[in-house]
Amino acid sequence: MEQNYTINDIETLSFKDGVRQRIAMYLGSADMQGVYNAIQEIISNSIDEYYMGYGNKIEISLTHTTDGDMITIMDFARGIPFGVKPDGSNVLVDIFSRPHTGGKFNDKVYNSVAGLNGIGAKATCLSSLYFKASVIRDGKQALAEWKKGVLTKYEEEYYSGPCKSGTCIQFIPDPEVYNLEPIAVDFDVLCGRCKNLSYLTKGLTFELFHYEGEKEI
Repeated sequence: MEQNYTINDIETLSFKDGVRQRIAMYLGSADMQGVYNAIQEIISNSIDEYYMGYGNKIEISLTHTTDGDMITIMDFARGIPFGVKPDGSNVLVDIFSRPHTGGKFNDKVYNSVAGLNGIGAKATCLSSLYFKASVIRDGKQALAEWKKGVLTKYEEEYYSGPCKSGTCIQFIPDPEVYNLEPIAVDFDVLCGRCKNLSYLTKGLTFELFHYEGEKEI
């Protein structure tokens, strides 16, 4: 049966919608392999900081919540730059949601990168049911939150806590995006991946935690 194919069948999606409808283009697949790739992309950003001489520990936690499996990744490196540039762009927001935005397109900041040059973090953010980026640097803290790829909160405030600098990423993969199988993050798989990464990053410590709600398992 012949099917009509016309200009009306050509679509132009926003970057957010493109990621959410075709996550396999960015993270390899729309099943658990894609979820694990998303987690590793965030970890890789912290590893990139370590390669540059900043932060020798990464804390990773898996928390089973009523909304889904939440992954939290915290490093103690320089912290992602944040603020509003003269053109009005919000740097932290753009880093996680605007294509071709980041500090990895030349060798001025990073000599080498372990991930997808920033696109992996954006794909992780926009494909999440919930995503939060919290950054500490220069005596200030910035917080940005997204739900289903839509920015819902951004704030900056002065910070006087014990952490001098670092980045914390927290997210719940969205089952609407990773829809080829139920999302069930296996803590043993996370441990195995981090163990493999540790062989390539001598001197970098990975600390992993597992929770059921607020209770540590």
